[in-house]
Amino acid sequence: MKIWLRLSWLEWWRSARYGKDNRDYFWLTVLLFLTLTLALLLWGARSGLLEKFVDVSIGRIEGAGIPVWLASNTRTGIDRKLLNKIRQEQQLEFFPYREVESHEINLPTENGTYKQNIWHSKNLENNQASIKRNIKPDSTEVKSKNSNTSIIPFEGWAVALNDPLWQMEISQPQFQDDSGLPLEVVLNLSLFKQYFDCAAYQEVIQTRLPFWKWSDASSSGGNVLSCLDSGILWLDVNVNAKKELIPFYIRWQAHIPTMQKVAFLFPLSTFNALRLSRYYPEMRYYPEAQFAHSPRVWQLIIRQGKMMLPDDVMTTLQTCLKGGELKNNRLTWEREQVSPLPEFQVVACIAQQSLIPLHTGNSAPFPPYISITEQEEGHYFKYDSDDYLTVLCADDMKSCNPCDIVPSLRKVTNCLDGQKIDMIHAAGSYQKAFIYVADRKSLAKQINWIKSQYLDNRRLFYIHPTYDDALIRFRFIDKIMTILKNSYAPFFGFFLFILLLVQLSIVIDHRKHNYGILLAKGLSWNQILMLLRFQVTISFIVGFVLAFLTSEIMQRIFAYQLNNVVTKTPFIDHIVAGDLDLLPLAWLEYIIIGGGFFVLLIFVTTGLFRKIISRNIEPAYLFR
Repeated sequence: MKIWLRLSWLEWWRSARYGKDNRDYFWLTVLLFLTLTLALLLWGARSGLLEKFVDVSIGRIEGAGIPVWLASNTRTGIDRKLLNKIRQEQQLEFFPYREVESHEINLPTENGTYKQNIWHSKNLENNQASIKRNIKPDSTEVKSKNSNTSIIPFEGWAVALNDPLWQMEISQPQFQDDSGLPLEVVLNLSLFKQYFDCAAYQEVIQTRLPFWKWSDASSSGGNVLSCLDSGILWLDVNVNAKKELIPFYIRWQAHIPTMQKVAFLFPLSTFNALRLSRYYPEMRYYPEAQFAHSPRVWQLIIRQGKMMLPDDVMTTLQTCLKGGELKNNRLTWEREQVSPLPEFQVVACIAQQSLIPLHTGNSAPFPPYISITEQEEGHYFKYDSDDYLTVLCADDMKSCNPCDIVPSLRKVTNCLDGQKIDMIHAAGSYQKAFIYVADRKSLAKQINWIKSQYLDNRRLFYIHPTYDDALIRFRFIDKIMTILKNSYAPFFGFFLFILLLVQLSIVIDHRKHNYGILLAKGLSWNQILMLLRFQVTISFIVGFVLAFLTSEIMQRIFAYQLNNVVTKTPFIDHIVAGDLDLLPLAWLEYIIIGGGFFVLLIFVTTGLFRKIISRNIEPAYLFR
């Protein structure tokens, strides 16, 4: 080891650790630690505040970025040609979606109308009850709830399975289905707690589906959504132009991060298939059959034998099986009125009355028994992520000519074996979509690109006014933060320069005697300068490591405190914070801040050393 390097380390260690001859290097290390920590906290806090402003004003989805809400401004909408153009030219992840109409998907109804209001404002009712009891309710709550416009309707969006909105916090789909047509919904937990009435829902389901068994927890008074503890929500769905109750697996989301409050997200593939079946009723799309490949039932034969079912049992059975006409021991449904019954419903209804068994198999039955005498096989499909539908032949489940299955599909596809159906063309062009911008720094560039797209002198897209207003507000805040940064940065640099100037002047002045001895013993001026630089570098490294550890600890403390805020009402109902880091410092930012400090430190050290101890100074002058 070079002599000046060894002497440098020994002197720094004695000064910093033991205070010999003084603690100059200890205090230099402390000064660097505190100023570096302050710089890291200020830099990180600015980035953290801007990121949280994005979360609050615009929204962010972890792993995807900032969603930009677009709507088509053309008569043709967002068709296949436009989608391909955007994805090729901009390499953007473009995710169209559809708004779900109430006549297509809705909460369960009885005879087409709500017997009980399943979706309503519980807070409004509580306030009205308080008024009747002469209890003064919270005035702000009454004011906000007395208007019908304040009640969020039961509305949802149909989004693609690869859309980050659908993928949020997903580990594994509950409904494993290779067809790409899942029976699963994402529900907004905060809205369901406010508006969903379990008692009314149970009453309607019990009337229309007497076979449905509720979990033990569904009668619990503590959980306002106990009727959904089974993980199933029954929805009225328009299947082949007829309303049916279809079960959907539930995936809860504390809050769906969209500018418009939506109660649920629906799989776009399933929605498009349902819409196609409504346009082409001869296309027999039965949602539950896509997974189980089970037929539906049109007719039952009921052989009671010597066991004559009581009238009330037979009535209950017929009610459970959607009525039907019993004639000559055969229970048949009017094809013009209802769709064929799902096989699982028939099995469940027969098992519920448990007096006459359902006969299956090829052996000759003996009364009493119930047997399925007429079934209908649905069509099977496979939905691709790029919005193409393949019709599968029932015998080998391979792709076949769609026009052989549904002749009227000639309007929307070429009649070739294995030909896929373009669902954007068949079910209608999209009108709205999301794109996701990686970070806030790229946001302005992408917004400008969106607004610059024209076709025939007509802008292709417009940004929703609510979203555009939030964007402008965020950009205003960003400008304010930039002004503050540009103002504080020079002042902080000057402040640091003065601190280093004072502290390093003390360090050098206290060691002039030592430097005179080293010069007298034969060390060169450059070697002594290198010795001093090495010592301040050690102080910098120790200070930087301590500042780094402090900032990391502060990040975790802030994240814990922020988590305690965003997981409690009312914030959990309105904000998805995503990343909880309030000091989002990347490695590059650590390098930039640390590098800037180090360059300034070496610059001040060298300048002071040259001023106090000139290159040609005689050692004797340093002993004064």
